[in-house]
Amino acid sequence: DDDDDDDDDDDYYSLTKDPALRTKIQSVEQQLLQTADFMEESSLASPTLLKTGGNGNTGNGGASAGAVLPIHRPHAYPCRDTHKSLPVTPRSWPQCPLMLRPSPNSDTKIRGIRYANSMEYQHFKGFCAGCILPINNGHEPPGKSLVIDFESALFVGTLLMRIRNKDDNSEDPADNNKDNYYFHGKKRTFQAIVQGKFKQELPMAGCLTGQVFDRPAGKLPAKWIVRSFIRFVSTLAPQLQVTIDGNNPRFLTPLAATAQTILAKQHNSTNNTNNDNDGENKLSEEDRARMVNYAIYAGAHDIESWIEEPTATEETSLCQSLPPKMVTAHATKKNASIASKQKARKKLFNKLAAAHNNCTSNDNDTPTFDRTKEYTFEFYQHLLLFGADELAIDMGLPIGKVPLGPVTNGQPVKFMASYHDNKKNGGRSACKSSNPSTDPLQHLWSFDIWHESLYAHAQQAHSK
Repeated sequence: DDDDDDDDDDDYYSLTKDPALRTKIQSVEQQLLQTADFMEESSLASPTLLKTGGNGNTGNGGASAGAVLPIHRPHAYPCRDTHKSLPVTPRSWPQCPLMLRPSPNSDTKIRGIRYANSMEYQHFKGFCAGCILPINNGHEPPGKSLVIDFESALFVGTLLMRIRNKDDNSEDPADNNKDNYYFHGKKRTFQAIVQGKFKQELPMAGCLTGQVFDRPAGKLPAKWIVRSFIRFVSTLAPQLQVTIDGNNPRFLTPLAATAQTILAKQHNSTNNTNNDNDGENKLSEEDRARMVNYAIYAGAHDIESWIEEPTATEETSLCQSLPPKMVTAHATKKNASIASKQKARKKLFNKLAAAHNNCTSNDNDTPTFDRTKEYTFEFYQHLLLFGADELAIDMGLPIGKVPLGPVTNGQPVKFMASYHDNKKNGGRSACKSSNPSTDPLQHLWSFDIWHESLYAHAQQAHSK
């Protein structure tokens, strides 16, 4: 075991040439791990870890009843590692080989971590709202998924993320928990749900999702492979905008035409930031001052509930924000398949995005996200493979799996949504000169999904 630990250290510190400095770094890090507040088991609740099988219980229960975590206390956002471009080493990740964190310098602030069926923020073993966030594995009992409340300048909401274990054997017919297993019978390897409210009425066509990188790409596959893959993705996302070359590669698509499921429900904001139910969840004046958006949205209450794409004519459909003629022309029957309803909505909003990108849309007909509504965005996919040894993308035959560490130059996969104002300076000329593939973006939310296989590549990039 000692030999294995030494090998790990060689991987993480191979770029540190000075033996004395390397020894000092390792010593300081070890002390931090032993003394850091968030690593003390005696004061922490134990969450469902990604590697945990069965029903996901790890046997330590939750924090004491009524223990509210104020936003300014330890383990809260920001922490000493929040804005560092390189995260703490994988040996500190409680769900290694994976780790989730708010993207540095993205304006994504974390209020706290809690169970889906509770509004109380708690300490959870190994996690920190500033730099290490929880990922669920789909085995969690009802109400016990860990969710993350966050806010940015444009959006306030809750995130629930699930990633499938590569070696999960829950498809075994003998598995008694398969009915409660989210990924049972599904091809997908990833699911993320964001539920929340917009703080400004943003044009829907200007809201994007995808991948945004902070430094040039690494070693890419052969050009024909890259072109073939982009053509394939473009068939699924016709308004895909790609910039591979340069210092900041990007892959962006319209948010409203990309999410697999979108719901829009009327939601009344609370005017009372002190919840007096049973005397719990009372916030101090200091906490209220820091949680400036609590009155806008206190957090999702039903994020684990089953959601399904509505038909275009239903009240909860995003299509209800479009002109009636457009909706009628693309309406599907109420008993239509989920895929048909999703396709109808995506077709409408791809058309809207095309007009927006070409500067041919009429501002009066451009729908906006309503500040009085709670929006639910569900994303899932099966192309990303979260293996024990590597993070890869499945490009299908004859290409197969492509490891992402060398391709992204050690940069993590983003789960993000942003707003691009194509008329920031006013007028149609400003629209024509704007480009979401190069212009600055304003984040609605942004999270980094790290894999241990990316870390050595990231270290090497940072050493240059």
